[in-house]
Amino acid sequence: MGVPFSFPEYVIPLAKKLPKKEKILLNVNSSSETEIICKHTSHPLQEVSRESGKLSFAYETEVLTWTHNDFTFSYVVLSGHISGGLLLQSPSMHDVDQRAMFSMYLFPGNQQSMKVFKREVVFVIDISGSMEGKPIKATKNAIFTAINKLEPKDSFNIIAFNGEIYVFSSVMESVTEDTIDKACQWINSNFLASGSTNISQALNKAIEMVSNSTGVIPLIFLVTDGTVEDERHICEAIKSEGTVGGMISPRVHTFGIGLYCNHHFLRMLSILGRGGNDAAYELDSIETRMKNFFIKGLSTVLANISLEAFDNVCELEVCLMIPHNIQI
Repeated sequence: MGVPFSFPEYVIPLAKKLPKKEKILLNVNSSSETEIICKHTSHPLQEVSRESGKLSFAYETEVLTWTHNDFTFSYVVLSGHISGGLLLQSPSMHDVDQRAMFSMYLFPGNQQSMKVFKREVVFVIDISGSMEGKPIKATKNAIFTAINKLEPKDSFNIIAFNGEIYVFSSVMESVTEDTIDKACQWINSNFLASGSTNISQALNKAIEMVSNSTGVIPLIFLVTDGTVEDERHICEAIKSEGTVGGMISPRVHTFGIGLYCNHHFLRMLSILGRGGNDAAYELDSIETRMKNFFIKGLSTVLANISLEAFDNVCELEVCLMIPHNIQI
C-alpha cells in the first residue's frame, strides 16, 4: 500500500512557532482468522493492538520540518491453505459516484507440499545471432534449473528458433532422469546463437504440441531478445486459441531480454495467453530473473478462476492484483 504523504505549500500552516506534528493511524483487517506480519513500512509505526486477522498501528512525532516521504506499508498473511473472502462497500449518501464496490481476495497459502497441477511444458527459446554471449549462456543455465524443477508426472519439450525451428523431441517427453540428461545435452549442442528471429513458426509448433491436452495445465515459456514483424498475427492466433480452447488453452508466459526487445508485444502476448511476463534489461540480471520467471510460472496452485452472479449488474469495473501462483 502506498499513500502520498507530501503536501503543497498552501495547506501548511505559516506560523513558525506552532509545533509541527505528524500523525498516522493504520488499521489492517485481513477478514480472516490468519496471522498478519508487517513486512515493510516507510515510517516507524508502533503496534497498538493485535487480534486474530487484525492489526492496528500508530505513528506520531514532532518534527523540525514537514516530511516529503510518502507512506508505504506491506504485510504478509500467514496461511497454510488457500483461503479468501469478499468485502462489500456501499456508496455514501453524498458521494458523486453512486456505484457500489466489492473486493474479492484469495490467499494461495504457503504449504510447500501442496499438490500442484500436472503440467505439459514447452520452452520456446530464441537462439538468433543477437543472443550470442551472455544471453544464450544465462538462458541455458535458467532452463537447466527449470527442467529440474519439473515433477515426474509432468511432460516437457524444447523448441529453439532463429529463422528456422529446432525441436528436442517430436512428442512431449515424460520427466525422468534420462530425458532430463538428454535435454541438457541437446541444449548444449543446439543452443548456438546465429541467424534471424522468426517467433511465429516456433510458437505455432508449441501450441500444436499441447493442443490435445486433457487433465493438465499446458504451459508455454517464450524467451526472446528480438523485435517481431508479425505481432498482430501472433496475438490474434493466441487470442483465437484461447477462445477455441477455453480453460485448457495453453498459458503463454513471456520473457524479454535487453533494451531493444519488443517488450510491449511480449506483455500483450502474456495477457492474451493468461500467463506471466518479465524482462531483464541488463546482461548480469538475465539468469537470476529468468530462473525466478520459470519457477513462478511452474508453481501455480490455483487456476481457471471464474466469477458468477453478475447477471443483474449493469456496469462492472475490475482492477486485478494477482500473485504468481494464482492464475485466472
